[in-house]
Amino acid sequence: MSRFLIGVGLIGTIVSFYFLLLSFLSMFPLFISAPLLFASIYLIVYQFHHRNRFRGF
Repeated sequence: MSRFLIGVGLIGTIVSFYFLLLSFLSMFPLFISAPLLFASIYLIVYQFHHRNRFRGF
């Protein structure tokens, strides 16, 4: 499941970066593309950080 979420996060980052480039050209709203890019990067960082967490005894 973790690899699936990392893959989804990478694809989401690429797509949202493309939308961010379109928003810099005024072809897509910036207030939609910037939070999407932030959320996809946050998902990747969260999955890498949460993967090896010690859960106790």
